[in-house]
Amino acid sequence: MQRKLAPEKPRHPFGVKRVSLEQWYYEVFNQPNVDLIDINENPIVEITPKGVKTQDGMVHELDVLVLATGFDAVTGSIAQIGIQGVDGVAIGNMWKQRGLSTYLGMTVTGFPNMFFPYGPHGPTAFCNGPTCAEVQGNWIIECLTYLREHNYSRIDATREASEAWVQRVNDIFNKGLWLQAKSWYTGANVPGKRLESLNFSGGLPLYTNLIQESARDFNPPKPKVETEFLCPTLTPPLTFYDKHLDKRLSLKKVASTSSLLSDLSKTVDNALDSVIADDIGLPSVEEGFPNSKMFTIFLDPAPAGDAKAIGRWYQVSVSLFATKLASMLSLHPTASSWSTAIDFTARSLSRSHKCHSLFESYIPRFLDTYKPEDSKAASMIDLDAWNAMSDAERTLIRQARERFPFLAVWQFFFACDKAENALKDVDNLVALGTFPQKIPLTMLSDYAPNDIELSSYPDAITTAWGPTLSSWLERSWTSERAHFLPTSRPVRRSARYIKNSNTQLPASRSKSRTSKPGGHTKTSILPAPKELDRSWPQVTLPVKQKQDIDDDQVIISMLQHAWTRAVERDSSFIVLHCGTFERIAFRHRSTQTLFVSDLIDVTQCKDPGYSHIHIGLFMSIVEDVCDRTRQLVSKEVEKKFMKRKRNPLPFETVKRPRTRASVVLEKAQKLDYQKNFNALCENLIDCDLMLLHIQHGPYNSPVPSAFLRVIEPEAPSRSIFGPQEYFRITITSELAYGATGDTHAATIDLLRSDGHTISFTKAVVKLAFNDAQKKRLRHEFRIYNHLMSAGARGIPYVFGLFQDFEGEALALVMEHVGQSLWECRVPDKTMRLVTTISESEKEGLLDALKSIHNAGVRHRDLRLENLTINHEGNPFIIDFDRAHLQADLSSREREYEDFMALLSGLYETNLSYETQESDTGVHDYY
Repeated sequence: MQRKLAPEKPRHPFGVKRVSLEQWYYEVFNQPNVDLIDINENPIVEITPKGVKTQDGMVHELDVLVLATGFDAVTGSIAQIGIQGVDGVAIGNMWKQRGLSTYLGMTVTGFPNMFFPYGPHGPTAFCNGPTCAEVQGNWIIECLTYLREHNYSRIDATREASEAWVQRVNDIFNKGLWLQAKSWYTGANVPGKRLESLNFSGGLPLYTNLIQESARDFNPPKPKVETEFLCPTLTPPLTFYDKHLDKRLSLKKVASTSSLLSDLSKTVDNALDSVIADDIGLPSVEEGFPNSKMFTIFLDPAPAGDAKAIGRWYQVSVSLFATKLASMLSLHPTASSWSTAIDFTARSLSRSHKCHSLFESYIPRFLDTYKPEDSKAASMIDLDAWNAMSDAERTLIRQARERFPFLAVWQFFFACDKAENALKDVDNLVALGTFPQKIPLTMLSDYAPNDIELSSYPDAITTAWGPTLSSWLERSWTSERAHFLPTSRPVRRSARYIKNSNTQLPASRSKSRTSKPGGHTKTSILPAPKELDRSWPQVTLPVKQKQDIDDDQVIISMLQHAWTRAVERDSSFIVLHCGTFERIAFRHRSTQTLFVSDLIDVTQCKDPGYSHIHIGLFMSIVEDVCDRTRQLVSKEVEKKFMKRKRNPLPFETVKRPRTRASVVLEKAQKLDYQKNFNALCENLIDCDLMLLHIQHGPYNSPVPSAFLRVIEPEAPSRSIFGPQEYFRITITSELAYGATGDTHAATIDLLRSDGHTISFTKAVVKLAFNDAQKKRLRHEFRIYNHLMSAGARGIPYVFGLFQDFEGEALALVMEHVGQSLWECRVPDKTMRLVTTISESEKEGLLDALKSIHNAGVRHRDLRLENLTINHEGNPFIIDFDRAHLQADLSSREREYEDFMALLSGLYETNLSYETQESDTGVHDYY
């Protein structure tokens, strides 16, 4: 008996058959009323009235006979019901013929809407029953809830997904020793049953991870679009600034990379493999995993009526869980709950592009570092995520957030045929080769922009999906040269790309053309006098031609604008999305090339699924930013070490008194400034053309934009301007942006009649773009003109109002009168920022307001932001876009009283109810 129960040579490895866990198991066999019969050697041949007869002829007398008839484990209960699939085949017969097949151990292909917990290919036999049922039950509830909330009536697993799951179950099972025993674990206890794995043997933590991972292949439902709402024509989203990007940073080539989507998917797969290899158990779905309830809470059930609604749909349907999964897998996989260090929300942008068909304010970013005193702040990294990171990882996130407040570029377009066609037309640009960059139309002979110093922004060294960036690019370039994947729309190598894109080199603009009756043209060049400065060539404005906006121009504008946004943020990834279709692009700085993915059908893409792609996208964005942060930090440390300053000597820490020479120099500088200012005012009045250059940040105009002076009544149009008929204005920095437009510091250069150039460094140019901004700017110009005519004191001198020749912008040019009092605040003893002004400055501001009131003008927006002190200590009042002309006396008196209280520090005014408008969210400084 001992050899039967505990043989010296085991018949199978320990544990591959269910181990007896009962107490006193072996002791029972030693009882006198117990015999052990091995029916493999001595089978049962007959049941007799007295007991059981075995093959050896012996009858074993019994009082009670218990029949252990065996059981069809795991699959029998389902197979015996006789459920038939969509092809009419019963599930038991299908499994018998083809082998056991499920998806996630809860569904079967061809049996839609059928779920079974605690069944085949689940953890079933290797798991505590209630625990297994709870994990699977929660998943099934979430799935059914999602179907109901999105009005789906049917769900079925694809054959490919089912085959992949069976392969995964078998791969894990075959790594064990289960097949070395005849066990009900493999169905060996049922004669004729196929021997195979009936259970998922990888453990409950891995199983939980895998069924949660299944969400990565989720395709969101198609967004609802307002059918009765007609979207305005999708105009090219190119902005005024996009044409002024430095040529060393501009887009030169668009290349296709068919591997990008699979590479992003590989990023997720690699991370999950690492999680499994490191035996990390991801949290359960109850621990903060995004669920379908969030769709109901956050998503507006109304149909999408504009591009912003499409962005909101993406945020709720995709980014809520994609950012959490990406953050968990990339930064803190050991966190105890589903937490995140990144988010995807709409942010206020400088120079936001107000276009019904385009919305670009949704941006991924790193959350603020965790602070215990603000533990409920929604903008902070979750505590669980923070605790799961090492000190080095926390430091890296903090450094990345400081250098990259925005991580990537998302451009959402209204779901319309125009946007879909434009995204499909990307392949045409790939075939074209050189990208047809749009630049200003101004024609200058022998013009080349001055090279300005650019900050060095590196590309990442490695990719999130494995290879180095250089090797991946080399593979992409090779693939792009060897094979071009056409879309359903034929490739059009149209001359319109070149004709409408203004890609001529500046040197080729030495000739100008003017219209002549009959459609003919003639060349006309005005020779510049020899005695004049040769850096002042003549300027020619081309004849305006109305151009039809076709799909070609829309996609060129889309890519150029998105590329410019990416340069501004130093982002590598760009997403162009219109609800139904999408392109993901990668910006390579060194070659100035945009690598664009294949066209993505958002609701229908497979292998990989849409959510799988976007989890990998967010992970790749995080890895790219972290890689480049490490490089920048390393360079900064090296540069700081190389330029380490010595400690000052004791006598050097004492502030030296002003010398006579410094006082004389300061007076001379003031005289020079006034002399230049007077000469500028005298000569600039005769210049009807302004050439605007942008030279700050990533901008260095390849060609200046031409602005014509706004003259009433309107003067006859001209196309050719001599050197003394125009002036140059160069934008050097950004001061503010707001309801009336963008305000920049600038310098003015003008050629005098004696051949000498006047340079004036204290100028401001205020640019307005949309109709509302232009209306306010024109109003402000009329107020300034009235005040200057009335001799008002304490206002900046205005040089004129200028209209962009290409019709995009309106520019108000004026004198720069210093920083605002708001900017000049200093911390007091409590570190609270306060404003201090002298009595003379206060008197000067009150005198300025008196003279403004005497001219019949009420300012209506007197704030610290609109009060300045110039370099000579003179006070000014600025920003008259809300002012009233011919205001009544009582309203001016009230404003004067409030202004005195403001200067006395009694209170700080906000916008009154009569001046509040929807577009006044940001203060203007000018």
